[in-house]
Amino acid sequence: MAALSEAPVPGGLGGAGLVASDLPGRGADRPAAERGDLSVADRAVQHVIEHVTRTVPGTVVHDPALRRLVGTAYPHAKVRVEGRRALVALDVAVGWPSSLTQVAASVREAVATEGSRLTGLSIGVVDVTVHVVDTPTTTRRVQ
Repeated sequence: MAALSEAPVPGGLGGAGLVASDLPGRGADRPAAERGDLSVADRAVQHVIEHVTRTVPGTVVHDPALRRLVGTAYPHAKVRVEGRRALVALDVAVGWPSSLTQVAASVREAVATEGSRLTGLSIGVVDVTVHVVDTPTTTRRVQ
């Protein structure tokens, strides 16, 4: 018996070709447990978590060139994926003046909900360390 290829089959619906996974019993109509497994790399989850963190009001991207070289730009996440669960340690920069506890709680909530939605993983623990930085809009008065 010849193996099915994943190449498009000419003459598909609306001019689009069909692939072997479109055939009955080979794709989405099969139970998830039979279709295979999805593995998400720790580094990919790290990037998603850092992106989500940047969307939280009050957080600041703090990325001076020297810190980027030694790996301490903010936000910076350390992620460990264990099965379908991710454990997150996160360093964030918060502009002055801000409510540190409120921003940290917002970051924790955003990472748990949006991070989980985007990665498909359960976000178990989110440890947030807040670093306060002067924002570029902060003006200093010299007398």
